[in-house]
Amino acid sequence: HRQPRKLPERTAFTGGMNGTGATFKIADKSNMYGVNGNLSYSAVADSTGSSPQTGYNLKMGGGKYGGKVTATYGIAVISDDYNPNHMGYLSYNNSINHDLAVSYRVLEPFSVFNNLSHTIQLGYDQLFAPREYSRFGGSFSSRVLFRNYWDLHGTLKSNPVKSHDWYEPRLSGRFFERPAYAEIDIGGSTDYRKKLALNLGYEYYWNAGDERAWEISIQPRIRFNRKLSVFPRIQLEHTENQIGYASYIDDDNIVFGSRMVKRITNQVSGSYVFNNKAALSLSMRHYWSAVDYQKYYLLQTDGTVADYPEYEGNKDINFNIMTVDLEYSWNFAPGSYLTAVWKNQVYASEEVENNLFLNYRDNFNHTLASPQVNSFSVKITYYLDYHSVVRPRLPFP
Repeated sequence: HRQPRKLPERTAFTGGMNGTGATFKIADKSNMYGVNGNLSYSAVADSTGSSPQTGYNLKMGGGKYGGKVTATYGIAVISDDYNPNHMGYLSYNNSINHDLAVSYRVLEPFSVFNNLSHTIQLGYDQLFAPREYSRFGGSFSSRVLFRNYWDLHGTLKSNPVKSHDWYEPRLSGRFFERPAYAEIDIGGSTDYRKKLALNLGYEYYWNAGDERAWEISIQPRIRFNRKLSVFPRIQLEHTENQIGYASYIDDDNIVFGSRMVKRITNQVSGSYVFNNKAALSLSMRHYWSAVDYQKYYLLQTDGTVADYPEYEGNKDINFNIMTVDLEYSWNFAPGSYLTAVWKNQVYASEEVENNLFLNYRDNFNHTLASPQVNSFSVKITYYLDYHSVVRPRLPFP
């Protein structure tokens, strides 16, 4: 079995890399029916340049895009040797994903509604090599926008049968059998046209085992004037009896664990628009995750887990990351942009002994005292009109 591997992070690279891609879209005159696709190719060679590792990422889709009822089908194929990470970013390869979606929508105002939409989606996933089953699931989502521009949406997701997670064990040919699950997500927002608006969201997850989880998010939107806007956000998450990878001993002994996970995300972002061509945006984010393992297991060859009381390791983790992103964007010509970005990052992760987790305040102060990484980048995108270069402009009559 070839491993559905997680791709490595960027490191010093002395070889050569070729990344090539093409995108197309074909539709009728009314844009009612169409097909689209994207093909990307990667070739990574070592310093000798011999026998490069080649792979591809193919996405194809099509269907009915217009009208009250829409129906689309898409397939995404990522080969097991596709790796664009020296020139881009991709977390996982070696997968084939099928997606079918049918929607009913009303875009014209009626009764108390401005518009509404309902969507049913089905997905079937498998590995690229070998062709092994991964997941089957679906969802139903609904969204309505009222006449007063308040928004309400909800989604019900489910994998009604067990799925095979080929990535969680971190070893070729092994998988973790995840139980069937369901998740409900509800949320809404007030009128974005007002100076003060509010987004609220709530999610609840449960599976056929003992895992339960909830998440609450609150995001006010404050628009001081036409130039300055600020968007604070807080997100609280709590998960109990989550089973996942803990440690690797050898190929026959992969340790999993049942854990309680707490997460808090605090974020403040904002923007200042100088004019219709230039803007400044700032985002500050602190993410804290505390992982408390309560029991350990050994992964079996059939994907299930068995009790492993003999394990004496400690995988309790206190993880923090704090980021600051400052971006200036200038539209200096039609379709052309200069973007300058300064990034600051603080990363802190340590094992926790004897369940002595820090409270949030002490944890935040400890993170501020950790080493920082700063980076600055400038990107220029220039739009070149083919017709203006190849064909001389015709004088006005």
